[in-house]
Amino acid sequence: MGLRDRALLLVAYDSGCRRSELIAIQCAEILGPSPDGSGLLLIAASKTDQKGKGAYAYLSPAAMLAIDAWREAAGVGEGALFRRVRTYFDGSVRSVEGEGLHPNSVTLIYRRLLRAAHAKKLLGDMSEQELDLWVKAVSSHSMRVGVAQDSLAASEGLPAIMQAYRWRDPKMVMRYGAKLAAKSGASARLAKRFQV
Repeated sequence: MGLRDRALLLVAYDSGCRRSELIAIQCAEILGPSPDGSGLLLIAASKTDQKGKGAYAYLSPAAMLAIDAWREAAGVGEGALFRRVRTYFDGSVRSVEGEGLHPNSVTLIYRRLLRAAHAKKLLGDMSEQELDLWVKAVSSHSMRVGVAQDSLAASEGLPAIMQAYRWRDPKMVMRYGAKLAAKSGASARLAKRFQV
């Protein structure tokens, strides 16, 4: 299950896929690896591509390695890439389903991983109350929002962000980055110049 979740997180982050796109990924739609270890994901259809013209998304070498590790461990050769893993009470694997994940599974996986990161003290000194707020705020769209914010924070241009993550409306990208823009905008830069 950990191998699947690692691959799911890396693919979601690299590609900015929506929940519906993530659960629809077929093994045959993973292309590569290229000589540098990276790959491509063919997104056959999506919310903004109802006619199924398709689009490509970049997959990092780390994502490609995670996909390979998951597929090998789970015996996933074709069909849906991300599948339900059934476990016994002791946590050992009982079976890997043949069908793709249910759409609601993506949010549940993100929330479970957030709680696991907190339990391992990877989120710093965070109270249970604060953790509960974070968990409630997480949705299947969180990765897409996060990659938009990270791209803006890295000073990537709006056209490049829209192209890479298949946004049609720049307003959505800018809405996700509104808090970042306020903290790094002209007012913030001016204030830093006058700090003593």
